[in-house]
Amino acid sequence: MKIIIYGLGEEGILVKRALKKKHQIVGFTDSYADINRWGGVRYIRNEKLKIINFDFIIIALKNRFASEKVKNELITKHLISESKIIDFFQLFTEQKVDKILTANTKKCTGIILGISHALCGINPEYLSGKWYNLAVGSEDIYYHKKVLEKCINAYPRIIQDLQYVILDLYDYTIFNYDVSLSTAIIKYWGNGGIMEDRHHYEQNINFVQDAEIEMEKSGYYVPVNDEYLLKIRDELFNKEVIYKELDNFFVKREFGVLGYKDYPLTPQINMSIEKFPFLPSNLYSIPSKRYKETIQENIYHFHQIINTVKGINPGIKVILLLMPRYIVLEEYHRIMLSSYKDEFEQAVKTVTDNNIFLWDFKSVEAISKNPHFYMDPAHLNYSGAIAFTCMLDEHIKKIV
Repeated sequence: MKIIIYGLGEEGILVKRALKKKHQIVGFTDSYADINRWGGVRYIRNEKLKIINFDFIIIALKNRFASEKVKNELITKHLISESKIIDFFQLFTEQKVDKILTANTKKCTGIILGISHALCGINPEYLSGKWYNLAVGSEDIYYHKKVLEKCINAYPRIIQDLQYVILDLYDYTIFNYDVSLSTAIIKYWGNGGIMEDRHHYEQNINFVQDAEIEMEKSGYYVPVNDEYLLKIRDELFNKEVIYKELDNFFVKREFGVLGYKDYPLTPQINMSIEKFPFLPSNLYSIPSKRYKETIQENIYHFHQIINTVKGINPGIKVILLLMPRYIVLEEYHRIMLSSYKDEFEQAVKTVTDNNIFLWDFKSVEAISKNPHFYMDPAHLNYSGAIAFTCMLDEHIKKIV
């Protein structure tokens, strides 16, 4: 196929490298340059695109708003057919579980389900055996279950020898949380959460429009599931190059935004807090209202997770995890969380047995008292994650 690449940046160079060798790059283009060559090939001015013979023009811009603007200009101003325009970053937007288990096909020892605390706080490289960290920021119990089901239904070979499941339960309020009814749902989906199931989104009073429209308004891409686009993607690109290099384009983004790695790149979480950090109420608030239906539903889904895991292999060890947050934050929340503690422990008590463990690391001061281990009061940084993961690994070895 004959390809034109739109974008004179590192994104355009990535597209050039990732295209399969059998395709011909006709040239690069952009809206602002007046040159003859770029990236080792011909440069084509926008106004000449309509007289050039090509199959696809690939937009290589990280910003969705910029990509949409370019696409509209190509269609309306330069009379390019929409069917010949491809947004590169849209093509490689997928749910995290799909990205990780497609790019990494080795059978695993264990998987990690959870929210942002597990995402940046458990580095699978420091766990014995082969682990995949499938945690996504803001994920709730229901979507933990959906990730687990996706592993079973779509990637059974990878988990057929599964020995461990770590389930990050965040804190005592976990059963009172439904992300699909919260303001965090769009960001959750945008960062790789399970979007093929909308759960209770239609009842979410924080958003008035369809999920895809709200995603677009926030600058996120919707995971690609169009069979035609997937076929084009497979035809055009060398996935090994994509898997290896796409992460580099997200280094400067928030730690929840990843390419095809299951753990954030070091620069994203390589920072530390001061000894007594400011605690913004909007980030660390505790819900003041109990939602009885949500609690009951989450306890039901929690039991389903346990039953589903046992269905894979009755001998799998399930670790229900409460991770250490910075001690200032723990003390700040201690009294407020106490009203949820009994409810949490009663729910967990109903499933614990010889292969199911509740490990509460909230009070482990070797981690929680060290400000150099935290990127913010709630999340471990790169160094803290190594320290905590090594501690976690020692505990796991004792239950073999």
